[in-house]
Amino acid sequence: MAGYIDLIFDTFLELHGDRKSGDDRVVIGGLARLDEYKVVVIGYQEAPGPKGYRKCLRLIRLAEAFNKPVIVFIDIPAASSLPALEQQQASEAVARNLEEMSCLMTPIIGVIIGEFSGIAAIDMCAADSFLMLNGTSTGSADTAPSCLKAEDLLDLNVIDRMVRGPSKGDSESVANMLREAILEELHRLNQIHPEALLQQRLRRLQHLFLNFRTANFTSGNGYRIL
Repeated sequence: MAGYIDLIFDTFLELHGDRKSGDDRVVIGGLARLDEYKVVVIGYQEAPGPKGYRKCLRLIRLAEAFNKPVIVFIDIPAASSLPALEQQQASEAVARNLEEMSCLMTPIIGVIIGEFSGIAAIDMCAADSFLMLNGTSTGSADTAPSCLKAEDLLDLNVIDRMVRGPSKGDSESVANMLREAILEELHRLNQIHPEALLQQRLRRLQHLFLNFRTANFTSGNGYRIL
């Protein structure tokens, strides 16, 4: 995660802590520059605990205060989990983050660069645009019988764009392709008036939660929407 951030952005200043109880290193976040854009970057590399979501909330509010776009990177292994009590607290924090992100008057781009379990990526990011690296999926085929790949999520309109990295490319080559895709989305979203952007985001969330979350996934990669 940190390696991709360093390769994609021209500069990155990491910020720590949730300003309440401490720092969750599962969440990487801070201020960055990408070409002419100054942005807030958030990266999930495992399932965060309550401190991680509060840290994310702090960064979201910082983006709102200084009118900076938000870039959220997601890579959460299916095996990543939390104790029951902490999971309950984290669920409340997820809902609060989604509420604030859904009303953010600045563009939000979600970038799935690795594995994520189920609908976790959507729960963590009320994005205006979702990108997904080709070859990533909703879970390991060894642990999830209905493992969805980027092509499937593109067909379901859950993601907006699949980034085709080189089949045997190194991290720098993949990062360059992600950088180009993120810049194109920033250029596009920057042309939309904030009020219109907000309305589009709310309609997108309605579509995702009413359609994708009620999907019936069969074995293999087959699926149908109920």
